[in-house]
Amino acid sequence: MKDSRKKPTQGDMVFENAVLFLRDALISRLFTDAVKSGDSGVVVLVLKAWALGFRGNGRTKYAHEMLHIIHHLTNILTPEIRAIILNNWLLNPTGNPNSWVEVDLVQEHLNFWIKSFYRAHGSNASWDWLKAVSPCVDALRQLARNFHAMLGADQGTRHAPADLSKDIDSLMTFMSEHKVYEVQKGRTLDEDETPAKDVIAVGFHNLTTGSKNPLAEYNEAFERLQRRCRMKPVTARDGMNVEANVGQSKEGETLTGQRPSDEDHPKTTNNDTTDPGQILESEDNPFVPESLTFEIVEDESETISELERILEDVEGGKGEVEVMFPVLNEDDVSLDMDTIGEEIESDDESLYASDEE
Repeated sequence: MKDSRKKPTQGDMVFENAVLFLRDALISRLFTDAVKSGDSGVVVLVLKAWALGFRGNGRTKYAHEMLHIIHHLTNILTPEIRAIILNNWLLNPTGNPNSWVEVDLVQEHLNFWIKSFYRAHGSNASWDWLKAVSPCVDALRQLARNFHAMLGADQGTRHAPADLSKDIDSLMTFMSEHKVYEVQKGRTLDEDETPAKDVIAVGFHNLTTGSKNPLAEYNEAFERLQRRCRMKPVTARDGMNVEANVGQSKEGETLTGQRPSDEDHPKTTNNDTTDPGQILESEDNPFVPESLTFEIVEDESETISELERILEDVEGGKGEVEVMFPVLNEDDVSLDMDTIGEEIESDDESLYASDEE
C-alpha cells in the first residue's frame, strides 16, 4: 500500500501543470487579441474568468474589481449607459486594424507627453501655454515624426526587439526531450515542488462555498448601499444647522466664511438656551464639538465605506496594498508595446530639448 502511494500508476503531474499553464496563458492571449481587435464582448467574457482566477490566486482586490464591473454591466447600468461604456473603453488612436488600446493607456500616453513638453519648454511655461499646447500633443508628435522621416534624422536610441528564435528552439527541444506535453502515467513532481492549482476552480469554490462567503458579503454590502442611497439627505434646510463660535471665529460665521441669514438658517430650539461657544450633542444636533470639521455621529460599522469594509473582510484585516506599475519612461505608455518587426518609432522628446543649457 505504501509503495503504491509513493509511486502512483495513474495521473501525470507534469502534464497537468503544463495544461493548466497553457489554459491560463491562452486566456491572457485571448484578452490581448480582444483588446487589439476592439471586441468588448470577449473582454467581458475574459473578465468573468479572471474574477474566479484572481480569487483562486489570492488577489482578492482584483477579484472584487472584476465582480464590481461584471455586476454593474449585467444588472445595474441601463442599456444606454452600458453601450456607452462598452463602446468607449477601447480606443483606436491610429485607425489601423488591430490597433485598439485601453482608454486609460491613451490617457497615460497623453499625460506623459504633456509633461515632456512642459519640462522641455523650461521656466517660460505657463498654465495658459499648457492649456493651448495640450490638445495639440498628438498632432505635434506626428509632425515631428514626419520631419524626422523626411530629413533622415536620427530615429531615436531604442533598440530593435531581441531575437528569441534560438531561445524558443532550445525550450521546445527541452520540453520534447522530457515529454512535458505527453502523458506519462505515474509521473510526479520532485519533493520540493508543489502541483499547480486550478485557480478558476479554486476561485469558484471560495466565492460560493460557506454561509459567509465573499460573494454573499458583496451582495449584502450592495443591498446595504442601496438602502442608504434611498435615505433622504440631511441638509441645513431640514433644521440641521449649527450656530456657534469656534475658537476666535466671528459669531454666526459658517465654515465657508460667509455669514448666514436668519431666514435661510433658523435657529434650533436646542441651541436657544445654550452658550454661544458650546454645541449640544443630541438627536436633533448630532455634531461633534471642538473641531471645525463637523461630523454626524454614526454607528462605528457605518463610518467605513462599503468598498473599504468589503476589502478589509476579504483581506482578513491585513490591509495589504496592491503595487501598481509606475509610469517612468516612454515605453511604459507606448501604444504598440507588443509590436515586433515594425519600424522603430522616433524618440520625439529630443526635438523639444530645452535651450537653457
